[in-house]
Amino acid sequence: MGTSSASHVEKARDEASRWLGRLGRGLRDDEGARLREWLEQPLNRKTIAEAAQLWHQPEVIAVLGELIPLSQDLTPGKRKVPRSGALTMSLMAVAAAGVVFAAALALGGKPMWAYLFHRSQVWLPSVGGKSYVTAIGEARTVSLPDNSTAQLNTHTRMFVNYGPTWRDVTLRYGEADFHVRRDDRRPFSLLAAGHRLEVEGTRFDVRILSAGTVALTVIEGSVKVLYSSAESPDTPAQARLHDNSTLDDTAVGAMHTALLEPGFLFARKIAPSDADARLAWQHGMIVLRGARLQDALAEMDRYTDTQFVLADNSMRDIRIGGEFRTGDVGGLLQSLKKDFRIDSRRDSQGRVVLTSLTGLPPAAR
Repeated sequence: MGTSSASHVEKARDEASRWLGRLGRGLRDDEGARLREWLEQPLNRKTIAEAAQLWHQPEVIAVLGELIPLSQDLTPGKRKVPRSGALTMSLMAVAAAGVVFAAALALGGKPMWAYLFHRSQVWLPSVGGKSYVTAIGEARTVSLPDNSTAQLNTHTRMFVNYGPTWRDVTLRYGEADFHVRRDDRRPFSLLAAGHRLEVEGTRFDVRILSAGTVALTVIEGSVKVLYSSAESPDTPAQARLHDNSTLDDTAVGAMHTALLEPGFLFARKIAPSDADARLAWQHGMIVLRGARLQDALAEMDRYTDTQFVLADNSMRDIRIGGEFRTGDVGGLLQSLKKDFRIDSRRDSQGRVVLTSLTGLPPAAR
């Protein structure tokens, strides 16, 4: 095989892995049209069919079965067959993929690509293409294909896609704490609320606060925040700020926390005790230190279905503190009444209504 041909094959394999990752998390916007155009090339069809049959899930192959023209068999090198035959072969390939993964487990639990990959001979297929979700009040630890880990907090969704030269993770919503193993061949990239982070070997926590706003806490190593000039401000005021922004790619070091907004980054150093408080959720705790009541209720609300209502909006800025179990609404309400003179009751809709006892006449308390 000539150098040019080898280059084309390598490019097709790299692009196939990326398309399989996109199919795993669901195509967006114009990606379907772009994929159909990409599949017009026979080499691309052959390459993605080979990779899909070996590594990916039935639903991914089903989507490919719809996208690849009727005259094209998903099994390269075989005779052309009707769509029903092609799908049958695809399902057989999925079963074969199960054998491959079973073999991987037999090899000490290491991913199969660790035994297949050789830079000069074998292409390293994509691994991953999987979503992980936690419900409200649930937390779980996920082992990633490179032996890195991600601990997901309540109400979180994460998508993972690993390939020959990349490790891509997308945090759709929620919060996750990452312990990333160093791999000089493949950078670890995280996308959260429009912000892209790149790391080597490090530990960091990412929480999506709102659309476009992320809280980043780095415990070990450093995290590079990549600046994107493609962000489009929503208002004239934001446009003026964007025009005056000089933010470039920025490294956030260990024991620092940063607030990421479109085009801006605000970082500050934190003490170990502050880091422990921020990550207390990993031990099932909420630590509040002089937090506004409104913020404290919002934090507790992340772990329960309880709705809180303030009888008086002036109560929002009452400062409270303490340590509470995640989801322990009863413990929080007891502490509010005992330590901060804030009473509570349930209304007809089951919501918790909070009332300040300060200043009320004795008969009303």
